[in-house]
Amino acid sequence: MARLNNGQSLMELIIAVGLGVSIILGGIGAVSLYLRVSSQDIPYQKANFLVREIIDEISVTAGGNWEKIANATSSSYLSASSSGFIVQTGQENKTLDNTNYSRYFYASSVCRDASDNIIDCSAPGSINDPSTKKITTIVEWVYRGSSTNVSLEKYITKTSK
Repeated sequence: MARLNNGQSLMELIIAVGLGVSIILGGIGAVSLYLRVSSQDIPYQKANFLVREIIDEISVTAGGNWEKIANATSSSYLSASSSGFIVQTGQENKTLDNTNYSRYFYASSVCRDASDNIIDCSAPGSINDPSTKKITTIVEWVYRGSSTNVSLEKYITKTSK
């Protein structure tokens, strides 16, 4: 009977080693996935900062000079000057921690229905609201060879002076 138990112990040892190797390989895979995702998260956080920064700058500029922002219907960016921000056509390029980001915005018309709800401008009965604009901001960058972007939309309203 002693001989039968020795073979059984060897089989248990082989199964235990196989199970241990499987658990270790699964753990290595999970850690590697976490590291890949967390390294990608940093550029996203910076892009989100850049897109929110430009939204804030647009809101301030629109409060002081509505037409500057309302007339930016194609890719535009803001550049600082001694008299506030100036709207420029094109994209602004920024480098943060060796990652190149391009950011821009554009303003779109906003339409309303008879109940003053925002609707698509192509809808029947839509009425253009010249005092409201939809601002779309976009930040683009390249991550691991692929173009990536973050966008944010905000409605701004002209204030009377």
